[in-house]
Amino acid sequence: LQAKWCPKSSKLFKRVKDGDAALKELDLTSCEVGDEVISQFAASFAQVQQLEKLILEDNDIGLFGAEALAPSFVHLVSLKKLSLDNNRLEAGGMAAIAEGLKNTLTLTELSVVNNLLGPKAATSAAQLMLTLPSLETLRLSENFIREEGIQLFVDAFLESKRVFEQARLHLDFSNNDLRVAGAKAVASLIRGCRGVASLELAENKLHDFGVLKLADALSECTTLTHLGMSFNLISNPGADALGKALSKNCSLQTLELSGEG
Repeated sequence: LQAKWCPKSSKLFKRVKDGDAALKELDLTSCEVGDEVISQFAASFAQVQQLEKLILEDNDIGLFGAEALAPSFVHLVSLKKLSLDNNRLEAGGMAAIAEGLKNTLTLTELSVVNNLLGPKAATSAAQLMLTLPSLETLRLSENFIREEGIQLFVDAFLESKRVFEQARLHLDFSNNDLRVAGAKAVASLIRGCRGVASLELAENKLHDFGVLKLADALSECTTLTHLGMSFNLISNPGADALGKALSKNCSLQTLELSGEG
């Protein structure tokens, strides 16, 4: 693989290799450095254990880069946020990242938007969230999760023995082609998991039949505070069902429905 350095990445790499104690956030957004350069950064992460935010968006990172990053996370004992949006991890890369992060006990936010993950990656994501008590925010939008993937995610949560003392999880499944079967799966999650506080389901081709299932679940839910459902295919019957559900729901504070129908 050919290393693709740019002035920004070269400067930041020097700070990492030198163990710059002031470096709390490493942001390589849009450097498009690729797997080889990312691997060289990962090999030096032991020098910056104080790093709290690692932003690697738009960097053409694939499986090779993910496999290089994974073992380096053990050094980042202060890491709170990891963003890998707009790369090409696919399911294998997601599995590697999840495996590498499972002992990163400070991580609160993971974002892997637009990474061609596919349905199978949902299991890796769910298992990571169930393993790490600190992880509160998971963004999986634009990843072709589809009905199969959301069902795998929900099954993992509902089969888990983890007890959530309070609702603090924020899950983003926007633009994943979830459709009716996906809505049914999400309804099961709303009913069965007390840990979810916020759900983003925008742009998922949800129409009234699936929304009716979600409305039924909302009627029984006491923990969800935010539900995003904009830009779906909801018409009057679905909207009416949601309205009735809201009259019974005492926890939901925001419901987003812009661009419906």
